[in-house]
Amino acid sequence: MAKFVVFTNANPPFEGTDIVINVDSIITIYKDLTADNKVSLWSKENFWHVEEDFNTVMERLGLDYREKPEKKEVN
Repeated sequence: MAKFVVFTNANPPFEGTDIVINVDSIITIYKDLTADNKVSLWSKENFWHVEEDFNTVMERLGLDYREKPEKKEVN
């Protein structure tokens, strides 16, 4: 049975609306540096930008991976 998760759409003209995605079909997840660091979800048939941050997306998908915190240089 398919697993569906609700995200917030970040693509115009539907920004801010809920989008329900079958997460069984997701093949790639990344932070899109060309789109203000929005998280992109890709399937074979489609892609979505979502407003949730990378770690929230990973948590909703049930994945253990988390983005590493940026190291700040102390002078």
